[in-house]
Amino acid sequence: MKKTVLLCFLSCCLFALSYGDTWVFEPKVTEKSYAFGKSRIVLKIDATKNQSWPEHTLLIYFLSELMAKYKNIGFQQVFASPENRYFVGLSNTGIPGTAFVIFDQRGNLIREEKHRFMNNSIYSKQSVTVLQEWYHEEDPQVEFLLSGKHLDKIIVNSSSGKRYNLLYHDYKYFFLEHKDEEARGR
Repeated sequence: MKKTVLLCFLSCCLFALSYGDTWVFEPKVTEKSYAFGKSRIVLKIDATKNQSWPEHTLLIYFLSELMAKYKNIGFQQVFASPENRYFVGLSNTGIPGTAFVIFDQRGNLIREEKHRFMNNSIYSKQSVTVLQEWYHEEDPQVEFLLSGKHLDKIIVNSSSGKRYNLLYHDYKYFFLEHKDEEARGR
């Protein structure tokens, strides 16, 4: 009897683990639109063909004109710089894989970083695919630092309490706290 109960318990645990990272999107096309001054940012998700890995498309409009269209880029939140010249999209989800994307009002892609290329030490929570928590969703405190019209830094709160400069490319120093970064003159 004890062996049967133990076997049943272990089977339930294995079943729960095997389905711990599953998801399905509704088989439809959804669009999220964000307006910032003269710019409109649209994130289109088409799950009509593939409900597990739906096609994500980022559309950037300026004065109602389509400036750019990028496939396989997604985000949960998008933030605009003062004067709405620069934007950053942030994501803690592994679908479609974008950790963050930076672009300007004219549709120029400045930087996109996928989760698979991020340093694993920045994540506070991760699942095999879906959960990729690296930034503080409730309080990201996105800060755009410009010198004149030139974008120098985008600082974001991490989920572990650090501040990241998303424009810094050297991963050795990319994940320093903001105050450490200022002390180094970056």
